[in-house]
Amino acid sequence: MEYNKYLASILDNTYCPFCSLSKNDIVEERKYFYVILARAPYCEDHLLIIPKRHIILLKEMRWREKREVQKILQERTERLETQHEGVSVLLRNGYRNGKIWKSVDHLHIHLIPDLPIGSENWDGRIFLSNAEYHKQTKYLKKQYL
Repeated sequence: MEYNKYLASILDNTYCPFCSLSKNDIVEERKYFYVILARAPYCEDHLLIIPKRHIILLKEMRWREKREVQKILQERTERLETQHEGVSVLLRNGYRNGKIWKSVDHLHIHLIPDLPIGSENWDGRIFLSNAEYHKQTKYLKKQYL
C-alpha cells in the first residue's frame, strides 16, 4: 500500500496506530516506551521510539519518561551505528493548534540510519505488509537485542 493512502485512512478517524500495537510489532519494550520498526521506512533499519502513553507534544512527557527516552536514544543509536555510517534523530509532535504536524497524532521519535535529514529520497515510501513488517521486526530483535 502506498504510504499516502495509509495516512488518509488514519487521518479520517480517531484511530491511533501507536496505541494499538501488538507484541509482533514491538522490537523492544521498556517501562514507558516501545521501539518498533517504521511501518513505512525511509531506509533499512528505520526505527521509531513510541511513548506508551498517548502523548501529543514533547512538553507533556514526564521526567521519568524523559530519562528513559534519553537512555533508549543513546543505546539504539550506538547499536545502529555498528551497522550503519550514521543515524539521524527526528522528533515528531502530534496534533497542535488545529493542525497535524505529521502522520500520526502521537509523539514519536525516528531513528533513521544512513539518510541525512532533508534528503530527496523521502517520497514514494511504501507501507509494509503485515507479513513483511513482522518478518523484519523479528530480524531486528535478533540483530539488535
